[in-house]
Amino acid sequence: TLLRYLLDAHPELACPPESKFISALYALAQDRQAVMGLHSLGLSDQHIRALLRHMVHDALTFYATQRGKPRWVDKTPNYAMILPFIDGLFEQRARYVIVVRHPFDCVLSLEEFFRHATVLHEDPDIRFVVVNYGKDLCGWAKYWRDVNERLLAFAGENHQRCHIVNYEELVREPENRVSEILDFIAVDRVPGDAPRMSAE
Repeated sequence: TLLRYLLDAHPELACPPESKFISALYALAQDRQAVMGLHSLGLSDQHIRALLRHMVHDALTFYATQRGKPRWVDKTPNYAMILPFIDGLFEQRARYVIVVRHPFDCVLSLEEFFRHATVLHEDPDIRFVVVNYGKDLCGWAKYWRDVNERLLAFAGENHQRCHIVNYEELVREPENRVSEILDFIAVDRVPGDAPRMSAE
């Protein structure tokens, strides 16, 4: 969320709240009945990917256009679980900024947030953790491990299109880290308009 606000402050970048809907497109693409139905209409797998890609691109471009910005950046933690699918949609041309935060921060934050929850969360990843690992510190630690193993494996296979950011370094040196990210995604810094953080 911190990085989202920093990038969204740039005049060329629109970074919305979590879009979430790409996970539903992934579920559609995994549904054999749905895919067979689309095949019966004469659509090839390539056509199906193009349709899904256009839906993602059009939705996020609409958001960016409404804010007068030419480019968008999506920030949705759930997508860590479906990065190969997203990469396939965008034909291995997308770039990824991967934020890695210290596990203690993540684990304590998740445990505190969900400690008193009495019903299963609507987020499928969170629901999976609660059902399979429990919602104690150990369960959230396993969740952190699963997510980060996936992220780092994907980054290792696609290192030229992945940029890893340490969250703690982002907090300590936001201007330097954001400058590196903008270079990575080929967006110019705006002189005098670099995002700044108060020490308070």
